[in-house]
Amino acid sequence: MRKTTQLVLAFVGLNVLGLLLLGWSVARSMPTDAALSPYWEVQAPEREVRLGGQRVYFRATSTLATASFYPGNGTMVAVAHAGRQLTVGEITGVNLTDRDNFIFCNVKVLVNSDQGVTLGMPKGTRIDSELVRLGGTADISVGEVATVHSGITGPFKVRVVGYMQLRGDQLLVVSPLNAKDTIQLGMSGSPIVQNGKLIGVLFARSRLPFVAGRYGKARLAADVYRATVGVVEWDAAASDLGPIAPNTIDPTEEQVRVAHRHIAAKHDIDLDRHTVVTGISPLPTIHTPVLTGENLINAAIQDAQREYRETTRFPPLILLDEDRRVLLVGYLQKDGRSVVIRYNLAFSGWTKTVTIKD
Repeated sequence: MRKTTQLVLAFVGLNVLGLLLLGWSVARSMPTDAALSPYWEVQAPEREVRLGGQRVYFRATSTLATASFYPGNGTMVAVAHAGRQLTVGEITGVNLTDRDNFIFCNVKVLVNSDQGVTLGMPKGTRIDSELVRLGGTADISVGEVATVHSGITGPFKVRVVGYMQLRGDQLLVVSPLNAKDTIQLGMSGSPIVQNGKLIGVLFARSRLPFVAGRYGKARLAADVYRATVGVVEWDAAASDLGPIAPNTIDPTEEQVRVAHRHIAAKHDIDLDRHTVVTGISPLPTIHTPVLTGENLINAAIQDAQREYRETTRFPPLILLDEDRRVLLVGYLQKDGRSVVIRYNLAFSGWTKTVTIKD
């Protein structure tokens, strides 16, 4: 019996070793298999677009992607592959964020294709990013450095390894220069700029052993542009998508209600079993050494405000349970995530738990 077990374990071990060696071999072959020259030439459209790189959070599906570029016709191109659970013609809510901007609005899905998603944006949407020209294969320097603009981690440098073909498409292979930089989930759509031109758009990452996130596939920006821009008409002025809320404008009461309902839904909070606390100043000051009753509640809110008030432009959702023993303070952050701090109140203090949802 022992001998049979040893033989089985040896067989399994050899197979696992073989798979690892195969994975290592395939992983090592990725950069060497990339062609140094394009399989066919792609001309760049004579167009300028506004650079993307902002996070795009689809609230209905709880999915994260990245804006690729803004063609200047009131639309945004994102993802660089088909959008999950998106239907052409539907209106859906998004959070659009980067280091300096936060837009909380509805968009209309105009195109949903393998090359990317085109979203119609509300009238008056303003994106303060640089204008760049589109590049074609003649503008791509294989072996040279380019910059990926990502709202997930910030911009980082990659090397353009070469070209590959996938199901009839011509793609770029790129690899981060620094070991600390990896291509991550949510970066689909991230624009790649080389020599001042938009040459590619990330849409997939390696998942092979040993090199997960160390190589990425990108569509040619010129191909994405032709497949997503101009195939439909969009008149933002003629379409009612609801209010737009950039971070330079105070949110309306309705936008605050929407934000608070979003927090409650994401964290499974039963609003009927809680009392909403209102009339709290942005940063209350507690002058009493005795923390009981209202003083204890205000002190807990102050604790939350000190840590999270700069991460949002919305006032917090503040709730007390029926026994006034549990305080919940929720924030919709600028990056689209929601945070709820749970304070279990006791005499003169509390214990707290922080929960963050994408």
